[in-house]
Amino acid sequence: LAARAPTFLSTPPAARAGRTAMRGFKEDFDAWRSGLTDDERSMLKNQAQNEFNKKFRKSDEFKKD
Repeated sequence: LAARAPTFLSTPPAARAGRTAMRGFKEDFDAWRSGLTDDERSMLKNQAQNEFNKKFRKSDEFKKD
């Protein structure tokens, strides 16, 4: 009986769920991004540009939130 049991069962793919989730994320992200001040925007840009700079990563400026 155990030899005839399937090893795993597959589930049908949810075609629309991924699209809806991405669309919701994009709206949330755009809302967050538009709510940033100019100072926050420049700080995030600087952090992103220096992401792989070891000296910058050890600095206090990188650790700002």
